[in-house]
Amino acid sequence: MFLEKSEEFTRISLKIPKELLADFSEHAKSQGYQRRDKAIIDLIQKEISKN
Repeated sequence: MFLEKSEEFTRISLKIPKELLADFSEHAKSQGYQRRDKAIIDLIQKEISKN
C-alpha cells in the first residue's frame, strides 16, 4: 500500500511529547525524508505490512 495522488486523507491529532517529536524529526531527516508527515505515514505502512 503506497500513497497515490488520488487518495483521500484524514487529519489526526496526537499528544506527543515535544522532545520525542523533535527526536523523530531528526531521525526522519537522517533517513532522507523531507517531510515529517511522509515519514510517519511510511512508518505506519511498514507496521501494517508486518502482519
